[in-house]
Amino acid sequence: MDTSALRSPSAAVDAAPAGAPEAITLEHVQAVVAQHVLPYVRNHGGDIRITDVAADGAVTCRLDGACRSCPSAAITLVAVVERALQAQFGSAVRVHAPQIAVSAHAVERIRRFYPVRRVGAPGGGSP
Repeated sequence: MDTSALRSPSAAVDAAPAGAPEAITLEHVQAVVAQHVLPYVRNHGGDIRITDVAADGAVTCRLDGACRSCPSAAITLVAVVERALQAQFGSAVRVHAPQIAVSAHAVERIRRFYPVRRVGAPGGGSP
């Protein structure tokens, strides 16, 4: 049995490569999400669709399945989705899902609690 999808949310971020950020496009974001986020989210009965990517790094997505009504959806957005994308595209990336009602204060607290970790960086995963 493949247990890679059973990893913790931060493991998805650890798996993203370090280095110079790529240009952020819808296709690139979808590829990173497919590789680093979907296995974790789908293991929990959820799904995610990227609906828009702005040039300034604002990524709009839609959580579906079990994620749609999960009380931890805001944590999934920041600690899993946003961190995986930041590891690939840089810290300017911000992810939001319009259907998830959460205050900006709560999102900032989640960001402080789940810092970005890059592969090969101190505290990050191994290459």
